[in-house]
Amino acid sequence: MRKQLISEGKLMDALALSDRFLRDGASNHLLQLLIERGEEDHQFSGPQGYGGHHIWSNSWQYCLRLKDKQLAARLALKYMHRWELDAALDVLTMCSCHLPESDPIRNEVLQRRKALHRYSHILTADDHYSSWQEVEEECKEDPEGLALRLAGKGAVSAALEVAESAGLSTDLRRELKGRQLVKLLTADPLNGGGPAEASRFLSSLRDSDDALPVAMGAMQLLPNLRSKQLLVHFFLKRRDGNLTDVEFARLNSWALGLRVLAALPLPWQQRCSSLHEHPHLIFEVLLMRKQLQSAALNFLL
Repeated sequence: MRKQLISEGKLMDALALSDRFLRDGASNHLLQLLIERGEEDHQFSGPQGYGGHHIWSNSWQYCLRLKDKQLAARLALKYMHRWELDAALDVLTMCSCHLPESDPIRNEVLQRRKALHRYSHILTADDHYSSWQEVEEECKEDPEGLALRLAGKGAVSAALEVAESAGLSTDLRRELKGRQLVKLLTADPLNGGGPAEASRFLSSLRDSDDALPVAMGAMQLLPNLRSKQLLVHFFLKRRDGNLTDVEFARLNSWALGLRVLAALPLPWQQRCSSLHEHPHLIFEVLLMRKQLQSAALNFLL
């Protein structure tokens, strides 16, 4: 009876019969037919309804039921562009959990899933887009423009994801990493920021040579001495082979300059803040302005 219904094209009747009377429910063959039929109908009716609103295909629900996870992965990769974001993520997550690590298609599933998470972050940060497919197109056509626009909106993390995935210039990626570092250092720990999170971010940079240039860029943007001191302390505490003697000497000079600034009254901290790399110049400025008490204190430091 079930095979007859399938041969007659009555797939929904066959599905209802299978779910009611078969212990294992619908077969992979029937579910695949339902997916392919649904996608054909969706393609014929068009992806958008009145007013330009998307009408998403619901074939993903049958993909979730497939017992053959490799088949599910192949169909998901083929049809996911017609699915809503959360549905596509659910199917790809299911496939990634069940496919063996040795299966080549698993890597493609994981890459697509990672990309969807990236698009999700962008959609959250920028209401300019109405679908993840639009975001994907923008990532392909103008990743640099997208990254800069996201950074301008304060969505530095999303901008950095775009820059990293598109392999944009080293300078731009370092600039964005510096902004992200500033954001972490100035954010409340309860909101995912703070010194500990900033240290983890620096330690997690894939290219260890990025850490110091990123920190130096962030130093120019940080609003307070305490955050700058934490950054310098991070590198001095974990000195490794990546730091040259020149860089190490520069960091020590910064540390001294920041200590000098911290000892000054607030008005003079603000006036001399740009000289944190040159503690001797701070001393000279204080002498020239006849701030003898502050200069004497710095001499003792």
